Amino acid sequence: MAYRLLIVDDEEWVAFVMRRYFDEQSFVLSFAESLLEAGRLVRSETFDAVLTDLRLGGADGCEGLELLDLVRETNPGTLRILLTAFRNPAIDEDARERGPHLILEKPIGLAQLEQQLRDLLSQRTVREAC
Repeated sequence: MAYRLLIVDDEEWVAFVMRRYFDEQSFVLSFAESLLEAGRLVRSETFDAVLTDLRLGGADGCEGLELLDLVRETNPGTLRILLTAFRNPAIDEDARERGPHLILEKPIGLAQLEQQLRDLLSQRTVREAC
């Protein structure tokens, strides 16, 4: 089964590397570089998972948390994964209130990220089948 994945990161090279990797793993991919762009996609399309960076180049530096809220509101069945290089207890607490399924610290190996993503997607599929 090909899963639909939205990757949101304002760093062009990160998107390039993830695109190459996840495309080879047979994911159906969409990309956004900003909260605004990601919001448009989330409102108009359905994704199995959204993988977002915490910082998307905005003024507050926590746009990824806003995206988690939007995804939860518009499509609660979509898995929400937050990536950050700026993890600390305050960020974790704020993020947990917004309901990510997973918070991962950068840098992370792509194979490890894929495995955790597939594990979550498999768990969701099993729950839906019951």
